[in-house]
Amino acid sequence: MSNDYEYLSLTGRSTVLKVLLVLGMFLSLGAAGSSYLQLDMLERAVTVGVDEDEAEANDFRETVVSLPGLAVYIMTAIVFGMWIYRANGNVRALGARGLRHTPGWAVGWFFVPILNLWKPCEAMNDLYRASERVHGWQKRQSPVVIVVWWICWIISGVLGQAAGRIALRAETLPQLKLATNISLVSDCFDVPLALVALLLVTKIQTHQAVAHDPMSYPEDEWPERD
Repeated sequence: MSNDYEYLSLTGRSTVLKVLLVLGMFLSLGAAGSSYLQLDMLERAVTVGVDEDEAEANDFRETVVSLPGLAVYIMTAIVFGMWIYRANGNVRALGARGLRHTPGWAVGWFFVPILNLWKPCEAMNDLYRASERVHGWQKRQSPVVIVVWWICWIISGVLGQAAGRIALRAETLPQLKLATNISLVSDCFDVPLALVALLLVTKIQTHQAVAHDPMSYPEDEWPERD
């Protein structure tokens, strides 16, 4: 093991992260349902009109749904960053060499414009393969779960930003409908994103636990290698 890094169990952070991912998934489903109801109201506003009370009730429901979702999203981002930092340090403590990104940059790339389109995925790819096989990890193929996770992440992020920008500038019903439609699709994409992230977190956590202490898991419970 490396003298520069200390192996620390991922169990605690993984558990918190999984809870937040599941909670975020259900909140996304709630947000999608709220967007659907808003679309229905906007459709009726064009044809038969809606009264002020219904419009205010819609705005209140959207606020009630969106604020918890935003709070959980922020908490998930923080915990996920902490989880990545520890997981990256762990594989180094276990003896992995040649990772292209330090624990700090594995998290930091998410905040660098343009480079955040591929660098975080590159860092996670290294992390997954090194967790799966500490020595000779570079010879491992890129796992499908990383590719799917990153595609969902990019699509969800692009759609979410687009919906927010259009909504802020919307002055007509067609613009509001467009923003709501995009938001609905974005919320739906958050569900598979959360599911794939749960799989990713579970696999890396288990791989590292087995590499650190093979006796901690019965052999028949060891994760399959992609």
